[in-house]
Parts: sequence; structure tokens; C-alpha cells
Amino acid sequence: MAAVRKFVKEHWIISLIITIIAGNLLGGLYRLGGKNQISKICGIIQLVLFVAGIALGASLGVVGFVFWVVEIIDIVTLIIKHDITVLAD
Repeated sequence: MAAVRKFVKEHWIISLIITIIAGNLLGGLYRLGGKNQISKICGIIQLVLFVAGIALGASLGVVGFVFWVVEIIDIVTLIIKHDITVLAD
């Protein structure tokens, strides 16, 4: 997971493109490599939602909507700060 965090920080434009295409995948892996439990739990949930979104055709209700909002915030923070910062340590 440290490699994912390093990649995002060094190659933010490629990370932005990946986030636009598959945001919960990159965001989940990034948060899973975090230091505190909240970011790790968030990362696990994001990865599960990514897989469930593919399997169910993205009909995940309120939880899916919340993590869609987190994905949009990830896109904004990648553009502004060149790093994923929300719920990630």
C-alpha cells in the first residue's frame, strides 16, 4: 500500500485520471495504506463498494452515494493539492 501512496504523490495527473475512471479503487487502496484505523476502515469499505458497484451495476443506495461524494472530493483534492487528503492520514 505504501507503493500506491507514493505513486499518487509522484504521479498526480495519472492518479487523477484513474480516480475519474475508478475512484473507489484508487481511493480505497490509498486509504488502506494509511496509519490510523479510520482510514483503513474507509479503504476497506471503498474497495468493497468498488467491487459491489461493478457486480450490482452501481445501485448501492445511500452508502454508495456517500462514497461517490468522497470520490468527487478526491478528484478536487488531487487537482488542488496533488494528493488524496480526505479521510486519509
